[in-house]
Amino acid sequence: MRSTILKVIVFALASFLLTASVFAQQVVSWTTPSSGKWETSSEWSGGHGPDSASYVFITNAVSKVITIDSTTTSSFTNSLVINSLVLNAPHGSTNTLSLTNGGLAVPLRVLAGLSIGSDGALSVNNSALLVNGAMTMNEGDPIAIITNGSLTAGSLALGSAILNGGIGTLAIQAGAVVTVTSNITAVSPGAPSSINIAGGSLIATNGLTQLGASGHAQLLISGGSHILRQVWLGSPNPSPFSSGSLILSGGTLTVQGTGLGAGAGLALSAGGYIQDGGDMEGSGTSFTIAYYPHNSTAYLSNGIANWGAVYLGYSPGYTGTYVQAGGLMTVANNMVIGDNCAQGNGSVYGSVMLLGGTLCVTNATHTAWLDVRNGQFLLGSNATLIVDNLIVTNSCGQFINSGGTLIMTNNPPILSPDMDADGDGQSNGNEALAGTDPLDPTSYFHILSTTLTNSTGLSQGNPKDIRIDWTSVGQHSYVVQTNSNLTSSAFYDLSPVLTNTNPATIPGTNTYIHIGGATNATRYYRLRLGP
Repeated sequence: MRSTILKVIVFALASFLLTASVFAQQVVSWTTPSSGKWETSSEWSGGHGPDSASYVFITNAVSKVITIDSTTTSSFTNSLVINSLVLNAPHGSTNTLSLTNGGLAVPLRVLAGLSIGSDGALSVNNSALLVNGAMTMNEGDPIAIITNGSLTAGSLALGSAILNGGIGTLAIQAGAVVTVTSNITAVSPGAPSSINIAGGSLIATNGLTQLGASGHAQLLISGGSHILRQVWLGSPNPSPFSSGSLILSGGTLTVQGTGLGAGAGLALSAGGYIQDGGDMEGSGTSFTIAYYPHNSTAYLSNGIANWGAVYLGYSPGYTGTYVQAGGLMTVANNMVIGDNCAQGNGSVYGSVMLLGGTLCVTNATHTAWLDVRNGQFLLGSNATLIVDNLIVTNSCGQFINSGGTLIMTNNPPILSPDMDADGDGQSNGNEALAGTDPLDPTSYFHILSTTLTNSTGLSQGNPKDIRIDWTSVGQHSYVVQTNSNLTSSAFYDLSPVLTNTNPATIPGTNTYIHIGGATNATRYYRLRLGP
């Protein structure tokens, strides 16, 4: 029995020593304090360069650059397949891995993961880097710059959510192609982790790009052509310390999405969306503002945006706001503002301020619809709205036309007759009878003024007549009524039927003079529509 135990102990010790020996052989560290070439064996621990079993560390002090170039990719290909890579530096120094002019045919292939930490830097220029696993940049201030080359990673994580955590920066420049086969995440507790794109392409068609799920992050696009599956900006939790931003000033961003429902394409929470140029292509999916429990705002001042559906407000108790000052946005299926009229924190509220540019809620078959359920749509004087079907049937929804151009391509607006769509005090049903515009708060049937006058002129003595002026619409008729007591007997017709003979729907004013009206006792006037 004691012999058996001794054999087991000896075997275990031998296995431990063998494992330790293998691990020691697999770890390859850059040991010299100077810059150098990747394939130079003497620069690495153990006197040999990396290979497919190597866990590679470039982490020692003193700033340096380790270079992979055309010589490496042509003559030392065995060193370009490694297990994993850790790239960082002690505070005050920078370790840089530079892939320069190695070409795209022979990449540096990392079989597991690539970690760029504090003061680590990656530069890929006319070269290729392939990371089968995760690429993380989550400690200190790591940076990666891709120019005229390619980077492929299984997933990409920038920054850290912990206090005093890292701020990761990825710069994609002209000629670069960055492909991520699953998810992209970016967070930071302080200044935002950032993906800065001046050209090239960012492609992530299989996963979610989430910016600012905790902490802060931003995606800045000024050029190039990019395709993402889904983009979520901000935190799913009601934290005031998290935000995600997308700023599009040039280039093209295509969001493929997973359908037309809320949150299926670009979903905005804390943070913001700003487009002042470029082309946003999301015609097969949705744009949701205030998807998470935060108030959020999207701005379009220039450029083109295409969406299948737009939702203003989604989380109860929070407001989604869309402001357009220029440019063109087209919504091919539906645009929904708010959702319900619940009181307090139960309300889902939306707001649209169309101050300039053109918003089109339309498609080839003219079946698209704009539904103002809970909130306000303001059409400014310098803006144009083209809509197939406009729906304002909820008492919590208002549509206000402040002098803009409204073009309805399919049907008249669908308005509840009992509601007041533009908030001018007249129900939609009454405005339809009066011929006034139920979507313009300045257009409603009312008395403009009552003034003292003389039918033969004021110079003929004290005025004894009363002049009544009111708003009118062409081909509508009116009758002036009067009464001396608001609370006693009914008003009675004072005037004959007075008709505005202008063409139909043309607004104007009508006037009636009550001869001797000023010589009577207290007098009240009102108007009714004629036959």
